[in-house]
Amino acid sequence: MGRNVDILHKPIPDDGLKKIDMHLHSHYSSDSCMSYDEILEMASYFGIKQLSFTDHDILPKINQINNLKINNGLVVVMGTEISAWIYETDTSCHILAYDFDPTETNFSNMMNTLEDIRFQTIQLIIPNIETTMNINFPYGKFDLEELVRNNSTYETLFKIAYEFTVHNLRDLWFGGESLSHIQAMIRDRYSRMITATSRLEARKVVSNILGAGGIPVLAHPKNMGKAEFDAFEDMGGKGIELFHRMLTQTENEELLLQCRNRKWGYTKGSDFHGHYFAVFDNEERLTKKEEKELQNFFGKDMNQIDNPREINELRSKAKNFLMYLRVLERQNRMISAGKKFTKEWRNGGNGHNNHRPSSKNSFKFRH
Repeated sequence: MGRNVDILHKPIPDDGLKKIDMHLHSHYSSDSCMSYDEILEMASYFGIKQLSFTDHDILPKINQINNLKINNGLVVVMGTEISAWIYETDTSCHILAYDFDPTETNFSNMMNTLEDIRFQTIQLIIPNIETTMNINFPYGKFDLEELVRNNSTYETLFKIAYEFTVHNLRDLWFGGESLSHIQAMIRDRYSRMITATSRLEARKVVSNILGAGGIPVLAHPKNMGKAEFDAFEDMGGKGIELFHRMLTQTENEELLLQCRNRKWGYTKGSDFHGHYFAVFDNEERLTKKEEKELQNFFGKDMNQIDNPREINELRSKAKNFLMYLRVLERQNRMISAGKKFTKEWRNGGNGHNNHRPSSKNSFKFRH
C-alpha cells in the first residue's frame, strides 16, 4: 500500500487526474460483485496509475491486495467509505478515508462497530425475507456470524439466497418462480439495506480518521451546500470528491471554488460498483470505439464466439468494461473542462479574483 502519495490536489486540475481512481468497490461491498483482480485488470487496461478500493464500511483486505499482480508502477492506496450522518445539518453522507493506520485503537474500534452493525442487519434481513416471500430459512445449517465476518458481503448474500432457494426448492418450483430470479431479487433488494443501516456521527468518523493518520474526504457531495461544507470543515475534513460521475460541469466549477476558498484538496473517483447482475444486452448500440476497445480487451471479436458457455462468462465482464469506459470518458471531459475553468482564474476570468497557486492548496497523504 502506498504511503505519502500525492493525489494531485493542485490549484489547476491536470491530465494526471485521468490516471487516478480513488473510489472503487469490490465484492466486499454489498452492492458490487467484482473481485480485486477483476477491478485491477480493468483499471490497468485503461492506464490507471493510482487507485483505492473503498468498500462500504469495511477495511480493505491487505493480504489480498499485497498478493495482487500490480504492474507498471500502479499504486494502491489504503481506503474505505464510511456511511455517516452530519448531525449539525441532519444530512446523510459518505466519508472516504485514505492512508490510515487500521490498527489505531479508536479507528479499529469504529470499524469493528460497523462490522457488528453489518452482522446485526443481516440477522434482521433473513426473517424479513421469510415474511415477504413466505419461505423458510434453514437455521442451524451453518454459523451465520462466521459467514458474515469471514466472507465478502456479496458472497454472504449469495450464500443466503442460495440456501433460501435450495431449502424451498419444491415450493418455489411449483409456484412457477425462477430460481435465478429469486436469488437475484434477494441480493438486489437487500444489498443496499446493509449500508443504509450504518450511520455513524460524521464528526466522530472524521476524528477517528485523523487520529489514525488518515485523510477524510467528503464523497460525491451532490446536493450539499454551505452548511454541510462548513460543518465538514469544522470537523477537520480535508477535501471533497470533486470529479464524480454524478456531478455536472456547473457543480464541478462551484466545488472547485469551494476547494480554492477553503484551501481544500480534491479527489477523482469513478465510484464504480460494476454491473451487479450480469445481463449484457446484445442489442445495445456500441460506438465503433467501444467495439474496438472490447475487442482489444478480450483479444477477440465477441460476435465470433459460438460457445454459449463462453459467451455467458464474458457477459458480465463486457458489461462492466463498457460501464467503466463510459464513466472514465465522462470524467475525463469533466477534468478538461475544469482545467479550462481554473485557468481563467489566473486571468481574472469568470468574475473571480486572480487565482494564484499556493502550496496551501495542496495536501498529501501523510502517515
